[in-house]
Amino acid sequence: MLQKIFVFATLIFLSYSLALAQYNGDPRLAPISADALRKAIKSTPIDSPSHFHLLSRAYDVNLAKNAYEQYALLWKNSPNDANTNLLVGIAAKQYMKQAMLQTSDPETTKRQIKRYNALHLICRARLAESVKLAPDSTTAHVAYGFFLWQNDNQQEKGLRLVKKGVALNPKSTGGHATLGAIYSNSSGKAYNPTKAITELKTAIALDSKFAYPHERLAWLYVELKKYKEAKRSFEKLLSLSPDNTIKKPAMQLLQSLINKGLSSR
Repeated sequence: MLQKIFVFATLIFLSYSLALAQYNGDPRLAPISADALRKAIKSTPIDSPSHFHLLSRAYDVNLAKNAYEQYALLWKNSPNDANTNLLVGIAAKQYMKQAMLQTSDPETTKRQIKRYNALHLICRARLAESVKLAPDSTTAHVAYGFFLWQNDNQQEKGLRLVKKGVALNPKSTGGHATLGAIYSNSSGKAYNPTKAITELKTAIALDSKFAYPHERLAWLYVELKKYKEAKRSFEKLLSLSPDNTIKKPAMQLLQSLINKGLSSR
């Protein structure tokens, strides 16, 4: 079961598949309203992969909190199960991200920081435990490694864990995409555009409808001033992503940079 479940916590982001509506693009990005998500979380068995897939859609802090509390309860009932440790760790990471949304109220900010720090410790402990309990799990290694790289200032150890996860399963789409994300981060110690392109293209070859690698490639190509390649990656992303995703400011900025780069040539 662990091998079938993968989550990115970047990124930034990332979304997971749930059979919702008739959407022809990347089903992981199919639109869902807050009310529909709330109902789905409530009606879906908590120990099923489908319930887990809902987690990445909990963009609202209250939904993230609700999902985390459910997984925490599941973990309390099975603290020695690798999968439940993985689930509660990733749920804590999602809640952690939502809990730090900016506010102008100092007291609210203090509470957010306190909650963030507590969730950070829980996330690290549970993901570490999932690796210990499932040493052959690609998912556990990639999730824990990416957390360390992204959130715990342990980039070298995090990268080693992600690479080990991919070695355990070379056909892991999420694993290759995560490596691509790490190598494409120009502020990271492992920045390597050539490796990033290789890993992201490998992820796309394994699952051409996975939108995230196309997005990372587009940003990387813009950084490398390869605007034609960036345009192709962005157009593929557009074909896979719903309107509510493309309307995000980051996507608008990406499109603007590509157009500006092309027009200056």
